[in-house]
Amino acid sequence: MNAIDLMADQLAAAVLQRVSVGDDLVELPGPFERQACEKLRTSGELPARKIGRKWFARKSDLLALIPAKGQRVEREPAAANDAEEYARLVQRSQ
Repeated sequence: MNAIDLMADQLAAAVLQRVSVGDDLVELPGPFERQACEKLRTSGELPARKIGRKWFARKSDLLALIPAKGQRVEREPAAANDAEEYARLVQRSQ
């Protein structure tokens, strides 16, 4: 075993200590857009770590952001201008 193998083993052990057993690391942005990942990461909603040049998060942390099946997602109401614009476009298309 050479020095690089020893360092790689030590790094793998350190990463394993930080990651829960059975929890995979997912590279960001992954299935999300880059800006969304940045916003979640900087706001603290998505704990992530940089390994080399890439950002990684736990799969369980990403899944926790997805609402459960049948759960309503609260959204801000559309602005009045959006409703007026939509009505105008519908009228124009007829």
